[in-house]
Amino acid sequence: MNRQHVQVLARYELMQSLLSTRGVLFLIIYGTLWFWLLWKLSSGWAANLASEQGIAFMSWLFDPVLARVLFTEQAPTLSLFFLLFMALIPVFTLWGAGDQTATDIGTRHLRYLIPRCGRHEIYVGRFIGALVFMTLVHGVIVGAGVAVALYTDAHTGTVAYGGRILLVTFLYTLPYIALMSLYGAILGSAAAAILTAIATYVVVAIAGSLMAMHWQAAVYIGYLFPAPLKGALLTGHGAAFAVALAALLAYAAAYFALGWYIFQRRDI
Repeated sequence: MNRQHVQVLARYELMQSLLSTRGVLFLIIYGTLWFWLLWKLSSGWAANLASEQGIAFMSWLFDPVLARVLFTEQAPTLSLFFLLFMALIPVFTLWGAGDQTATDIGTRHLRYLIPRCGRHEIYVGRFIGALVFMTLVHGVIVGAGVAVALYTDAHTGTVAYGGRILLVTFLYTLPYIALMSLYGAILGSAAAAILTAIATYVVVAIAGSLMAMHWQAAVYIGYLFPAPLKGALLTGHGAAFAVALAALLAYAAAYFALGWYIFQRRDI
């Protein structure tokens, strides 16, 4: 594999993500949503969650241990930011990283590129470009979240907590980017890949939750995606946290390998 070819393709994917119509629309919508959420957080949204009533509500909504860790041991504003961020990452990552090889497969442009650099470099380069793009976007969002928390909360360790959030969200994003590599290789259309991936994610989440009410084993349907790991990732310590981080890498490797296999063998 030629490293220079991979770097060129990664830069091309990054620039396409930043400057294409799809990329600009993604940045406008995602940026506007986070501007509104951060504005609300800066006005003290999370203050009541650190109270006794707030902890009781969050314990009922999520888990008593998770509620205590998030809203008594850490800055409450940054913890609420973390919750919202983890909830939004899957859908927006599936959108933001939704092209990669998909458009070029559909337009058949890859047949002119493959003789020069090969399929391996194309697949890896596009994946790295999408990863860099989403890492930059999420890095800016986490930085803004830390700044808001420093403004609203008098809590020590906010910057270190922000660093942990950045690491966790980077690893949580990784499988969804690899998943879009897989969908792009299968469908050969960015729009079809994005819509199919988001629809599948939503259907699996809803079906798993509803079916689990009547059939307990149905909860495992949700493990088709990394979403069920969020609780352990939010807690941030213990063996469950380490297992969840390792599982994210396993999800990413599985999605990437399957997409790689399909991309190497499909007619483009």
